[in-house]
Amino acid sequence: MENLQDKAVVITGAASGIGAAMVEVFGAAGARLVLADIDQDGLDNIGKTTCATDVVVQKADVTRPEDLAELHSVTQATFGGVDVLINNAGVACSSLVWEQSLADWNWILNVNLIGVVNGIREFLPQMINQGHGHIVNTASLAGLMTSQTLSAYCVSKYAVVALSECLRHDLALVGAPINVSVLCPGPVSSGIHLEPGRPVSTQEANPVVELVSDAIAAQMALGKSAQEIAKAALLAVLNNEFWALPDTEVLPNIKVRVDEIRQQSGLLF
Repeated sequence: MENLQDKAVVITGAASGIGAAMVEVFGAAGARLVLADIDQDGLDNIGKTTCATDVVVQKADVTRPEDLAELHSVTQATFGGVDVLINNAGVACSSLVWEQSLADWNWILNVNLIGVVNGIREFLPQMINQGHGHIVNTASLAGLMTSQTLSAYCVSKYAVVALSECLRHDLALVGAPINVSVLCPGPVSSGIHLEPGRPVSTQEANPVVELVSDAIAAQMALGKSAQEIAKAALLAVLNNEFWALPDTEVLPNIKVRVDEIRQQSGLLF
């Protein structure tokens, strides 16, 4: 996509963190924005303060297909279609694998994975019909490498990476001229670790998990800014790139996993 001037861009999870930064970055690039989040107050604030000239806000829960259908209707009525869909809404929390509650598993997988599936199912057919479009799915480096106490989050982000790759293959199979990008940031100062919307749990706190969680929060505070990540997403759209990997300095860590596979399988690749 050569430029975003007057292009309609839908952003989920737009009220805070990376989503809010995308609002500014894509708005500055001339896009017309449709912003979605479950946080109505946050949405209203973003809508009033963004530099974008054409902005619509719509409260939506990405786990509810009917909410995304309404979001699509609003987009169609306002801008006549969508050029870029950014499936960005995401949540996280920490626990040991065997202590993570089913409520947490359902919450994380429903938002991080099924929310992306819902977005694709709702908006992609229209993109195919109009003959152009770009989908950005926000995953994470946690979709390429794993971490202590983040099992549900890593599982969800690995799934988003796989979903994005499968989507690209399926679009190529049918010859649909739709581009796909998967955004895989490392530590980001975004506030996701604050666990907004997490189901109420009676699970006792685990001191080991709390210690690791504090370390993760400190690492995130020192990570890249949300604006840097948003700019990486913008470049992926403008350059039609599949992989959006803003934290190249962390990528060598992925080699550890690949080397272990090679060593244990005896493969030479």
